[in-house]
Amino acid sequence: MASSGSASWVILARLLFITLAATANGDELSASYYEKTCPNVQHVVRSVMASSVAAQPRMAPAVLRLFFHDCFINVYKHLYYCYVYSYLH
Repeated sequence: MASSGSASWVILARLLFITLAATANGDELSASYYEKTCPNVQHVVRSVMASSVAAQPRMAPAVLRLFFHDCFINVYKHLYYCYVYSYLH
Protein backbone atom coordinates (compact mmCIF):
# COMPACT_ATOMS: atom_id res chain seq x y z
CA MET A 1 0.00 0.00 0.00
CA ALA A 2 2.84 2.38 0.80
CA SER A 3 4.51 1.74 -2.55
CA SER A 4 1.27 2.61 -4.34
CA GLY A 5 1.08 5.91 -2.46
CA SER A 6 4.70 6.78 -3.17
CA ALA A 7 4.25 5.88 -6.84
CA SER A 8 1.31 8.27 -6.99
CA TRP A 9 3.46 11.05 -5.53
CA VAL A 10 6.20 10.38 -8.08
CA ILE A 11 3.71 10.54 -10.94
CA LEU A 12 2.16 13.71 -9.53
CA ALA A 13 5.59 15.31 -9.12
CA ARG A 14 6.52 14.43 -12.72
CA LEU A 15 3.27 15.89 -14.05
CA LEU A 16 3.81 19.06 -12.05
CA PHE A 17 7.37 19.37 -13.35
CA ILE A 18 6.29 18.82 -16.95
CA THR A 19 3.53 21.40 -16.60
CA LEU A 20 5.91 23.97 -15.14
CA ALA A 21 8.54 23.26 -17.78
CA ALA A 22 6.00 23.65 -20.57
CA THR A 23 4.70 26.98 -19.29
CA ALA A 24 8.04 28.49 -18.31
CA ASN A 25 9.66 28.44 -21.75
CA GLY A 26 8.91 32.12 -22.40
CA ASP A 27 7.13 31.61 -25.72
CA GLU A 28 4.42 34.21 -26.01
CA LEU A 29 1.78 34.57 -28.68
CA SER A 30 2.86 36.92 -31.41
CA ALA A 31 1.95 37.73 -34.99
CA SER A 32 5.45 36.80 -36.15
CA TYR A 33 5.60 33.39 -34.43
CA TYR A 34 5.69 31.39 -37.69
CA GLU A 35 8.06 33.68 -39.63
CA LYS A 36 10.99 31.27 -39.31
CA THR A 37 9.26 27.88 -39.33
CA CYS A 38 6.58 28.61 -41.93
CA PRO A 39 7.21 31.98 -43.56
CA ASN A 40 4.24 31.85 -45.94
CA VAL A 41 1.62 30.74 -43.40
CA GLN A 42 -0.28 34.04 -43.47
CA HIS A 43 -0.50 33.97 -47.26
CA VAL A 44 -1.73 30.36 -47.24
CA VAL A 45 -4.36 30.98 -44.56
CA ARG A 46 -5.53 34.22 -46.19
CA SER A 47 -5.91 32.67 -49.66
CA VAL A 48 -7.70 29.55 -48.43
CA MET A 49 -10.01 31.63 -46.23
CA ALA A 50 -10.80 34.00 -49.11
CA SER A 51 -11.67 31.19 -51.51
CA SER A 52 -13.71 29.33 -48.87
CA VAL A 53 -15.71 32.42 -47.89
CA ALA A 54 -16.28 33.31 -51.54
CA ALA A 55 -17.64 29.82 -52.21
CA GLN A 56 -19.76 29.59 -49.06
CA PRO A 57 -19.65 32.37 -46.42
CA ARG A 58 -20.83 30.16 -43.55
CA MET A 59 -17.69 28.00 -43.92
CA ALA A 60 -15.35 30.71 -42.56
CA PRO A 61 -15.44 29.61 -38.89
CA ALA A 62 -14.98 25.94 -39.77
CA VAL A 63 -12.01 26.55 -42.06
CA LEU A 64 -10.38 28.89 -39.56
CA ARG A 65 -10.81 26.28 -36.84
CA LEU A 66 -9.30 23.68 -39.15
CA PHE A 67 -6.16 25.78 -39.61
CA PHE A 68 -5.81 26.63 -35.95
CA HIS A 69 -6.66 23.39 -34.17
CA ASP A 70 -5.82 20.73 -36.70
CA CYS A 71 -2.64 22.29 -38.08
CA PHE A 72 -0.98 24.57 -35.56
CA ILE A 73 -2.07 23.03 -32.26
CA ASN A 74 -1.52 19.42 -33.29
CA VAL A 75 1.99 20.17 -34.52
CA TYR A 76 2.82 21.77 -31.17
CA LYS A 77 1.23 18.89 -29.25
CA HIS A 78 3.18 16.35 -31.28
CA LEU A 79 6.48 18.11 -30.57
CA TYR A 80 5.57 18.52 -26.89
CA TYR A 81 4.68 14.84 -26.46
CA CYS A 82 7.93 13.80 -28.16
CA TYR A 83 9.79 15.94 -25.63
CA VAL A 84 7.83 14.50 -22.70
CA TYR A 85 8.31 10.93 -23.92
CA SER A 86 12.06 11.40 -24.30
CA TYR A 87 12.24 13.01 -20.85
CA LEU A 88 10.37 10.20 -19.10
CA HIS A 89 12.30 7.38 -20.77
